[in-house]
Amino acid sequence: MSSSRVRSPGLLTGRHLLIAERGAGKNDNTAAIFDARTGRRRVLAEGLTAVYGLSKDGRRVLAGRGGEVDRVVSIPVAGGPSRDLARHAIGAAWSR
Repeated sequence: MSSSRVRSPGLLTGRHLLIAERGAGKNDNTAAIFDARTGRRRVLAEGLTAVYGLSKDGRRVLAGRGGEVDRVVSIPVAGGPSRDLARHAIGAAWSR
């Protein structure tokens, strides 16, 4: 981790701790998961505008992505592609 990054702990759901690593630029944030059972940290996505939270069941991360259009995305903790939830949007929270 470079000195320009700030790591802040996120939400804990039984097994997973969401870690948001904030970089210096708008699209320079990283979402990582710490697995309490294995003691390992795994990067889920890089190049994010924000990391908003972990779903209550610990299966998905809510985040922001930039580019041509700001959008809110859902990132599976188990791996796989993110899913766009809203375009032309920023700021989000889980309700479930």
